[in-house]
Amino acid sequence: MAAKPEPETFQPHIPPFSRPKFLQCATDELCYSISELCLQFAVLGYTTVALRLLDKVNKYEKHGAYHGIVRPLWLLWDLLGEWPAGEKERVREEIVSERKRRAEGDRDGEERGGKQAKLELDEQDITEEDVKVYMEELAQVFRQGWYWPNRATRGKDEKGPFEKTLSPEEEKQARDAVWEAIDESFEPAYRDETSGSAAMDVSSGLVGALDLSISLGDADDTSTETILQRIATRLDANQAIRYLVESRRAWSILKDGALAKTLSLDEEKTENFAKEIEELVDERLKNGRMEIEDLSMKEVLNMIDHNTRNGTEARNAYFERDDPIPDTLFHAPATEKQIEEAEKKLDTRLPPDYKELLRISNGLDAAFGGIIFEPPLFPLEKARWHTDDEEYFTDLRISIPGEFWFNLPRGFDHDDIAGWPEVGKCIEVGAVDIYYVWLVPPAKVQEVQEHAADILKDGSEHAEDVKEVLKKSCEDFAGSMEKWDALEWCCIVWAAGGSASMTGYPSFKAYLRRVAEDSGQSAVDVLTDRKFFGYYCQKDAPG
Repeated sequence: MAAKPEPETFQPHIPPFSRPKFLQCATDELCYSISELCLQFAVLGYTTVALRLLDKVNKYEKHGAYHGIVRPLWLLWDLLGEWPAGEKERVREEIVSERKRRAEGDRDGEERGGKQAKLELDEQDITEEDVKVYMEELAQVFRQGWYWPNRATRGKDEKGPFEKTLSPEEEKQARDAVWEAIDESFEPAYRDETSGSAAMDVSSGLVGALDLSISLGDADDTSTETILQRIATRLDANQAIRYLVESRRAWSILKDGALAKTLSLDEEKTENFAKEIEELVDERLKNGRMEIEDLSMKEVLNMIDHNTRNGTEARNAYFERDDPIPDTLFHAPATEKQIEEAEKKLDTRLPPDYKELLRISNGLDAAFGGIIFEPPLFPLEKARWHTDDEEYFTDLRISIPGEFWFNLPRGFDHDDIAGWPEVGKCIEVGAVDIYYVWLVPPAKVQEVQEHAADILKDGSEHAEDVKEVLKKSCEDFAGSMEKWDALEWCCIVWAAGGSASMTGYPSFKAYLRRVAEDSGQSAVDVLTDRKFFGYYCQKDAPG
């Protein structure tokens, strides 16, 4: 009989990350991870490391959604007077875009008033003073999103403490009100929580209190230290670092290592970590995405089975679900006759790697995927095509090769990819609750390949930077353009609900390989899970 697991704890060691996992990750994941590291190094006062990392990734990947993550660092670069490659140019682009928007608004207003619009957009070079003014405006925009008491019930014209200029006495009152509200308005369980909206309110409220305390100056430095100590205990909380980097005033002390001092960082550990990260990033950017070592299907499945039943994180997940640990995830193998009958029923030749699974195990119990359990894989007789009335699945835009449209250049008209192929009818081979595993047939994969080829071909109407993003996505997805062109069956994992997401894989085995790797997670990976690495560099941290 399967035994109910006992909870386990894991003591982290330095370095708290998987080197192969980082080298094998796709470009978008790579850029997000480096961006998060930039924020973390910066708030710890390692600003030159943050600058170098962002400089590297900006030269490697000029476009992408990750730029929004590092945008608040503009406040720091402006304060230091040093900018990574491409960042000040993005500031200037924003200023020009804002001027265009305002000019268009003025023009519309004149036309509505019956006047002839004679405005001409000023395209003059943006001055350093323009940048300074824009940084002040940006800092104010950030401040307006921070928590303050009774924010939700304010009057229509009522402004909060972060939305107006305050006298020193008003700043002190506002700081104390926010500080007290965090302790009095939130239950301890919410104050200490790391996810959810309450955690976000606590994170932004603490940053607001710190911002006001710094403004009060030397006479109030004890309060600044107290608030910083509180912030330092919850830097893994939801958006905690994202809010901290939004405070222009906080940078005045963070850049000099105030947070590192509060955390009692081991300087040697941190510098070694920084050196290792920079070398790892250089290797990834120079050599491209590292190919994953090939394993047999049996090896992959054995890894999933072993890690799910024996891994620390997996055992803790069973405990939280109050479920026993199974003796095995495997089922009895499918016979060749069962496979032949299924192919006749489905009217298709199933992908070889899927049939290889079936010959080892006809279905698979839920495997641990690093954070939650993956959908169990059906016995062969339950595999099915989507039906005509499942438009909520079939009409989704297919994430092959990944959701590359998030990395398209700034200002790109996303209507241009409105015709990107939809999922269409796939074979569902696993599901639980809102999670699904689908096999994408060769005809659909070919449709995607042809659509991509039309964009990439010489003489197409698409800009070169758009082609660059798509080509890199295809290479990341398959391993090379040659392998991209040779794809037949692919695999999709779909999560429905409020945080819907779709992840594509170049094959069914590639999906299982990802599960195998993630199932063995026994420590938080500060690179790909984007956790705060500073806790692993403290003087009393193991390692």
